[in-house]
Amino acid sequence: MTKIHILHSPNFTPNENGFLAPLKRSESLLKKSGIELFFFSSIQDTFFDADIIFLSSKFFSPWWRRFGFEQIKNVLLTAKERANQVFWFDLADSTGTTHFKVLPYVDKYIKSQILKDKTQYQQKYYGMRITTDFYHHQFNIDDEAMDEPHLNIIPNTEELNKIQVGWNSGLCYYGKWRHYIEPFTWRQQSMHKLLKPRF
Repeated sequence: MTKIHILHSPNFTPNENGFLAPLKRSESLLKKSGIELFFFSSIQDTFFDADIIFLSSKFFSPWWRRFGFEQIKNVLLTAKERANQVFWFDLADSTGTTHFKVLPYVDKYIKSQILKDKTQYQQKYYGMRITTDFYHHQFNIDDEAMDEPHLNIIPNTEELNKIQVGWNSGLCYYGKWRHYIEPFTWRQQSMHKLLKPRF
């Protein structure tokens, strides 16, 4: 039996749900095929005892500011040492805002949407996206605050093949009770208003 350990954020965002939903729905089918999934929302020693490790970028979102890349790198090195393969799942909405600092430490970098021409990732873009770069140059738009520098790393040519397209929040469950879900408990303001047209 092949064991896949999946590390995800404890705070479920739509993108995180889109990442987890097809895995959860396929869990029993995969088990019949000899693949067993285990889900983790925190790092413990047993997490690294797997054949394959999936890492959600949403889990590490607060780490970039709070701890810096060195702490993330330590997790990646341990994962590479103890598992056969390590996959980083970049759950950002766009083809930009990448986390290519992790590329040397993972076997695959799976992103919900990627550029068709991967060599375009070897160019610097204003705002870490092609669209923001276009508006910046075309209309001289400047921003006071830009995203973190770790989001604009240029990958080496030999690592471009690690970048692969995955699935996105289009595969999340949007059933009839979806709009009755309670607000996230981690929200600082205790406000919830449902605005939607009639069905």
